[in-house]
Amino acid sequence: MDSICVDMPAWAIPTKYDIRHTCGQIETVKVMGKPAAREKQIKRLETVPCLDCRVADIVAKREEIDDYFEAIAPDVASSIGDEYRRLRWEPLGDVAQSITTVERGIDIQYRLYKMAKALCDADSLREMAQVFLFHGDVDFWRSAFQDFPFQTIRRDQKTLINAFFARCKRYDTLSPVERMVYRSKK
Repeated sequence: MDSICVDMPAWAIPTKYDIRHTCGQIETVKVMGKPAAREKQIKRLETVPCLDCRVADIVAKREEIDDYFEAIAPDVASSIGDEYRRLRWEPLGDVAQSITTVERGIDIQYRLYKMAKALCDADSLREMAQVFLFHGDVDFWRSAFQDFPFQTIRRDQKTLINAFFARCKRYDTLSPVERMVYRSKK
């Protein structure tokens, strides 16, 4: 039987382009699609830092949060293992494919951290440290706080703490194994 050869349109074949990102680095990427779609994608890629810089920014934000809460609540930090405190990449799979998901999660966490640091006293921050240190996974922050009312929440400590812990209780995403490990460390 003869094999049938189908010609693909030119726009369906990935083409390599050199992209200059906002960080100044040049990256070669494969772009696919019709010419207008390619141009749109190239313009979008030129408005963001490269993947390495984006990952470095995510890790730096998470380390800043960890270091701050480790300093303010060393007893909590010592009871929670390092495997929970650090950003976990394993469930995310390919970082390049899930970078926007990770950025959304860490941006929400970082915004909450900055707000809490500005509004809360030391006792409240120590209370919040357990959540910030234990949940190193961005999926928790993205699912629990994606529609958190940052703009409408009153700028006082009590309102922030009540809203924060209400969300944490509602979106407790610990697996049974994680709960057992955490309880054994207490």
